[in-house]
Amino acid sequence: MAPINLQISLSTDQTHSFGPVQPEYVSTTMDWWPPSDEAWGNSSIINANLSHPNLIAAAKGLSPFYLRIGGSQADEILYSFPFRNGTISTSLEEACKKRPQKCLTSQRWDDVLAFASNVGARIVFTLAYVRHTRDDRNVNDQKDWDSTNSRLFLEYTANSRYVSVVHGFELGNELRHKNKVKNVTRIVEAYKELRKMVISIWNMEERGTNSEPLLFGPASTGTHETSELIEQLGPYLDVITYHKYHGGGKDEYLPKYASSPSYYNHPFKFSDQPKAVVKFMSGNTRKAQLWIGEGAMAYNSGRRGVTDSFLGSLWFSNLLGVLTKTSPIPHNVYCRQALIGGHYELISHDNDNFVPNPDYWVAYAWKHIVGSSKAIGPIISPQRKDSLAFSSTYTFGCCKKPGSDTVLVHAFCANSNNGEIDNSPGDVVFIVINISKDKKVLLKVPQGTNRTEFVLTPNKQGLQWRDVLVNGELMSIDQSHNIPEMNGIYRESDETTSIPPISITFIVVRGAKVKECYSSKRFTAKGSKELHAVSNSTNTEKLSLKEETGDSFPEAVSDPISSKISGENRTTDNDTRNNSVSQSSLPTNPASNLTVMRLFTASHPPTQIDVSPRDDSILMEKSIVDDVSFATSKYNIAVQLNFVIVILCLAVCTRAWYKRRRIMLT
Repeated sequence: MAPINLQISLSTDQTHSFGPVQPEYVSTTMDWWPPSDEAWGNSSIINANLSHPNLIAAAKGLSPFYLRIGGSQADEILYSFPFRNGTISTSLEEACKKRPQKCLTSQRWDDVLAFASNVGARIVFTLAYVRHTRDDRNVNDQKDWDSTNSRLFLEYTANSRYVSVVHGFELGNELRHKNKVKNVTRIVEAYKELRKMVISIWNMEERGTNSEPLLFGPASTGTHETSELIEQLGPYLDVITYHKYHGGGKDEYLPKYASSPSYYNHPFKFSDQPKAVVKFMSGNTRKAQLWIGEGAMAYNSGRRGVTDSFLGSLWFSNLLGVLTKTSPIPHNVYCRQALIGGHYELISHDNDNFVPNPDYWVAYAWKHIVGSSKAIGPIISPQRKDSLAFSSTYTFGCCKKPGSDTVLVHAFCANSNNGEIDNSPGDVVFIVINISKDKKVLLKVPQGTNRTEFVLTPNKQGLQWRDVLVNGELMSIDQSHNIPEMNGIYRESDETTSIPPISITFIVVRGAKVKECYSSKRFTAKGSKELHAVSNSTNTEKLSLKEETGDSFPEAVSDPISSKISGENRTTDNDTRNNSVSQSSLPTNPASNLTVMRLFTASHPPTQIDVSPRDDSILMEKSIVDDVSFATSKYNIAVQLNFVIVILCLAVCTRAWYKRRRIMLT
């Protein structure tokens, strides 16, 4: 098949930002489904092996992230927690003995909190609502929410040594779905009570802190339910959340849908819930964030061979790009269902081995290449005459029309949240998704001085398999429970990249000098991993980043990868995966003059993150203000033009009036 020829670039001075991308943008969930459900097995909050070294290593690779603990079973969970005197209710103990899979003990909660602290996650916890509104006949929604059990849970959590990892709470899961709960007034009153409880339990003077957890909601699905609940719950929420799936796991045609270019329109074409959020925010001075608190390609636990395969990863990588540009409100966080469990899990729990699935490697690459950034556009290409208009809204596609394109592209400022890549202000990242099964893309990026590429492909066993290669190297956790090195390929700006069919490519373009990316704040987190490069010399120079803000250029740093590498054969010590960097030289392909860059991820501590929830909102609000400067400047110009037009009209009308009056007087 003839290849697709594509050239892409960004305007150095006219590019604008859709909004900030925070480090936790790609987050995940855990659920409560019991082992009796074949798709979930031992992956529940109750019984998952949270001490398994593979699970810990993989989760650390996604740090920092939010871990939303909820799902359909969250409304059925009891909390077997002690009173202040240390005793536990007899009736509570008996209920937990009868249904242990629906009972969270204080000891298990300690384990969950310790796990989150260890891997660099912050928890959003869904409190049970439905079971505490039942009457003696076990009928839902018959009385006001009984908060007694939740109060025990909150008081215990507030006194935990790991309280700082608790980011917030939501009340109930998809309460209005299929009329599970009809009385919305009761839900509103319950949220009011929850707010009072959180404030009183997290007593700021007593605890010496000003950071009580945030309130999330309505955790709904469906446009009508979301609109109805946000309208009444909005004033009591800090973060607006809704759930979004784009197909059914039991649908036998899902593999066919997921292979069609038209399916990639779903994220923005059929996601109507944000309209309710926009309506609410337009009349509200508070800057609530917008999250998809639970989402994946397909509900009903997903579908084996689709949502756990590279086929699903093509869709997932495009969705992550789209949600950063939804208009007029970009999504702040996407919680991918689920970390473990179901057929859509990021990390497979099969046989308790915890092996990352393809979507994990997409999330991992996003975290360490895009990181904390800005979504930018429009993307410019001679192959797409409507590129300016189309890519300024959702996704740049090539080379047919929206809904038919097989190549999808997203652009971001190249600012990693943990300083892993040696970027400078003005550098950018392109994500190129080729969903064609038989056409490669010959890509030119006539911008910048050089670039580094990370090409994700399925292995030779096919699109619906779970193995992922990055530039031809298999990604898997080794026997020492280390995440493998992710090798990027260095190219000069005038080289053409051959992007294979069925692939996801992250391209870091240095020296792009895009104006919008000079003002981005660069984050260097404590304990972060770094990207290292090897030059012709035998010594490896470490390229570390300091925090930089503003529009000024950083001091010049000698870059050992800037010079071309000769075609000498080199070997790599793959056994050295510690905090220290291997001194071995890296392999070079003399035919294409490629320098290999290495992303070290093994044996690193989790990223240390600021645990003040209020600070997140302040930073996000500040970033949003910064990022609307482009739109504001256009608005100011429009206002000035309108003012000039009004003055001219007044002058013309006044002159005409005087002229007419003179005629009448004569």
